[in-house]
Amino acid sequence: MSDAAIAELAPKIGVRNACDAVGVAQASYYRRHRQSRHRSGRRRSRTPTGCSRVHCPPPSGRNPQ
Repeated sequence: MSDAAIAELAPKIGVRNACDAVGVAQASYYRRHRQSRHRSGRRRSRTPTGCSRVHCPPPSGRNPQ
């Protein structure tokens, strides 16, 4: 009900005032109605690959100076 009321009032009085009138936080309204971004591609691996293991020696436990 509140989203429909905000959608009806927003063109006339603005989203902020419509949210105030209905008693809904403006951030909550925008969070519910935002378009999610479509992520393309593969997620980045969190573990080192075999190639990076070859090029980077393991930590020795001492601070190199």
